[in-house]
Amino acid sequence: MTNTEYSLAETEQWRQDKDAEFRHPSTSPLTADQRDRFDGLRYFPIDPALCFIIEAEVFPDDEQTMQRIMTTANEIRHYVRYARLSFSVATAVGDQSGSLVLYLDQDGENFFLPFMDTTNGAETYAAGRYVEIERLGGGVVRVDFNRAYNPYCAYNAGWNCPYVPTDNRLDLPIRAGEMRPPDMA
Repeated sequence: MTNTEYSLAETEQWRQDKDAEFRHPSTSPLTADQRDRFDGLRYFPIDPALCFIIEAEVFPDDEQTMQRIMTTANEIRHYVRYARLSFSVATAVGDQSGSLVLYLDQDGENFFLPFMDTTNGAETYAAGRYVEIERLGGGVVRVDFNRAYNPYCAYNAGWNCPYVPTDNRLDLPIRAGEMRPPDMA
């Protein structure tokens, strides 16, 4: 289900705060030269229909396996396959169903939700994006694709970012959140 009480103002503020982080030397993934040319991140228009309140379909214990995920620096990070998140997106060809695997970090404390969709390469970062998960209690989470973001390695090759596992490659467009970064080289 979608979030019926969506706050455009909160998402706009989140975007302004993120731009401020990118401008500040201590919080920016950008080099000094890139920060000098930085004029803000590019986003799709906010679409409240791309914010979902989802009951996480937690995998049985024997399916909550450790998964090795390669990073851009050819390192391996370990995440636990925790739950499936299913949703439906209105597209030009009608409603399309999608599902993503929600991962937990090795300590089992923090969620990790990387994803790819059909916008990658042309409209969004080719290697995919991430989105933060908000726990609402009772196994219910909020997934707001309007806050989908590019990993830092999209802006600066000095960062080490996990790749998107094959489980999280959608055959539908998610036109929300950060768009492809401008040429920062």
